[in-house]
Amino acid sequence: MMVFLFAFNCNSKPKPYNYYNKVSEVKSSLAEQDSIFARSEIVNYDIKKHTIDSIVKVLYKRNQFNGNLLVAQNGRILYHTSCGMADPQGKDTLNNESCFQLASVSKTITAVSVLLLYEQNYFKLDDLFSKYFPDFPYKNVTIRHLLSHRSGVPNYLYFNDRYYPKNKIYLNNYDIYETMVKYKFPPMMQAGKRFFYNNSNYVLLALLIEKMSGMSYSNFVTKYVFETVGMDASSIELPDEFWYRDSKTYGLYANNRKYPVDKFDGVYGDKGIYSTTLDLYKFDRALY
Repeated sequence: MMVFLFAFNCNSKPKPYNYYNKVSEVKSSLAEQDSIFARSEIVNYDIKKHTIDSIVKVLYKRNQFNGNLLVAQNGRILYHTSCGMADPQGKDTLNNESCFQLASVSKTITAVSVLLLYEQNYFKLDDLFSKYFPDFPYKNVTIRHLLSHRSGVPNYLYFNDRYYPKNKIYLNNYDIYETMVKYKFPPMMQAGKRFFYNNSNYVLLALLIEKMSGMSYSNFVTKYVFETVGMDASSIELPDEFWYRDSKTYGLYANNRKYPVDKFDGVYGDKGIYSTTLDLYKFDRALY
């Protein structure tokens, strides 16, 4: 992983993260779920599995589905399959261990990480973000606003390239933050006024995780989400690192041409997590 340093205008040092180990709690909860589901009404899983499989095969034959699919009900996996190619140019086929860049599904994992810190009283959800980042120019934005896409901060994906550092293959969260501070772009709307989906919210939340935990975003999520839940195949890394993996997949255009490396691939929190269908199933169960 690349390490980026940024000096914040704050005298206090990050507290060491002392979050208690929830592994036993999670496992106990899941065992209780299994017991409940075992006593629930018996469902004809074979019929459902056959129905799903029939649909998937038709879509794949029509070239309308290329990917991995897992369907579960009541704590039981009904269907888990892989269809098509991980890399059409290299003729690598997908399998159930294939990893995908989760894109904005990563935001869910970032939100859970923020709330783990909230549970440990590192901050209140209605605290202003500027309380922890004093030079942040949007003074009315709270942590809750960021989590719920109601902050109104400008979307970093739409800034003109001339505002960003030059000669960098990948930008990072600190580049985004510094650009906001330096140029003070007008907000998209008044904070809290309404919902408006915006990647910048979760870029800032990733910085909050780092500031409050004293750990990198990657290390925090790995230790307190992936390892706690048992998401052994999940990771946070740059495309250049991920593409060395045997389980790699690629983003593709409709004509099977690969997506090129993007300058924003070094920005985390709003995206950047790689995972499998089985790991996402584990994450979903752990949430319940």
